[in-house]
Amino acid sequence: VLARSNQNPAQVIKDEEWHITDKIEWFRNLNAKSSFAETFSENKSRKELIVLFLALLELMKLQELRVVRENENIYIIPYGPR
Repeated sequence: VLARSNQNPAQVIKDEEWHITDKIEWFRNLNAKSSFAETFSENKSRKELIVLFLALLELMKLQELRVVRENENIYIIPYGPR
């Protein structure tokens, strides 16, 4: 077992910390419509995607963002100024 463990280099586990408030602020800085697929792309970690989605739901509840489907694409669109 020890011999095999020496053959594999040490793996570093990246600890992530995401905050809904940061993602809410990120969404609020959107000035135009954003592609849902690009926003929730595969290059983000599972934790980040969950926090991003919770932030989106909160802003939809507050009527600051809406999600619309145009043809085959889905977009995140900020509501206009209140």
